[in-house]
Amino acid sequence: ELGATRTVLAPNSVAEIDPASDRVVGAVGVGTRPGAIAYAAGSLWTANLDDQTISRIDPGSMRVLGTITPAAGPPTAIAGTTDGLWVVQGTDDPEANAASMSRTRSTTSARSDADCPPSPLGRTSTRSCLTVR
Repeated sequence: ELGATRTVLAPNSVAEIDPASDRVVGAVGVGTRPGAIAYAAGSLWTANLDDQTISRIDPGSMRVLGTITPAAGPPTAIAGTTDGLWVVQGTDDPEANAASMSRTRSTTSARSDADCPPSPLGRTSTRSCLTVR
């Protein structure tokens, strides 16, 4: 495209793009091989596949607020709600046809299944709440 500007970002970064100018105006380093990204509970979240972590980013300052490591495997998909984040985790075994889903809760330290809403994956999934402080 004529007049297009090329921006080079550091590997393993999340970029902020100004929609008016269509230019990168900020970036932050996250975990290794970031994949899915979502907005939830006032933060941006990115699933980092290779180091099997999730980064929580403050969208105002573009700083990483924290990193969590889910126990069930690499975070392969995420979806946001107003008070937390759903995380789908795969397995390192390509022969296994399994996944688990958990929900982060940014306002509580509760971790029991009774405190978590049912998982949309159905009966065969595991569910737990990850605490984010």
